[in-house]
Amino acid sequence: MLIYAQVTAYGISEYNAGDTLFVVASTGLNLRDKMGLKGKILSTIPYGHRLIVKVEKPPFPWFNTDSVQIFESYSWYKAENETTTPYWIKGKWAKVKYGEIEGYVFDGFLSKNGPLSKKRNGRFESFEGYIRRNYEPEDSIQVAYNSYLDYHSTKLEFKSGCVIEYGTTTKTGWRRLFIFDFSLEEVLLFLKYLNGNELEDDTLHLISANDREGKYFFYGEISSVEVKLIGSLVAISYVFWC
Repeated sequence: MLIYAQVTAYGISEYNAGDTLFVVASTGLNLRDKMGLKGKILSTIPYGHRLIVKVEKPPFPWFNTDSVQIFESYSWYKAENETTTPYWIKGKWAKVKYGEIEGYVFDGFLSKNGPLSKKRNGRFESFEGYIRRNYEPEDSIQVAYNSYLDYHSTKLEFKSGCVIEYGTTTKTGWRRLFIFDFSLEEVLLFLKYLNGNELEDDTLHLISANDREGKYFFYGEISSVEVKLIGSLVAISYVFWC
């Protein structure tokens, strides 16, 4: 019998009264009349809307919290006796004002960063597109080279410190992104929205989650993704194969 562990982490770690935050719940965020999922829904705030919070992030992490699961766990890839781990975003209840209505929202779906853009077909822009749109590139940003006859690599650097690297061989392709000013939880939430977005026939499954090391591995039919916290940046590594 498998025992499923629960990995939870805060989507946004801190904010102060008066801060402007973005709603990053893909289908909108419910505004409730009191803290908790049992509170009456007063309205649904659309994705990408800006909110001003009325109070700072409470200092006690175990008080007035809820969790929302964003990734299921899968055991078919695990070695014998290893556990699989669903991933949950933990959040507190923040008091906000939406129009003329004051209420409470689950702050696991709030971000200091602007959201991924949605296309007309309802799909989201890629992380790469997000970086290109929001961050200014360096003057000389592209370096291409062939280490082997079948190998090509390009590196793009941005003044914010963000980096995009990608390359191809005859059998595989890869892409690495290094993003500053994002929490690990925000990246995982956006990855959930992008699941199957670029490769419509490929759905990524969470295979391993190490919350202590900040390292997560996802596997699909034709690609894999590793997300890892490295100091003050989050590294996202994609591998695609034929």
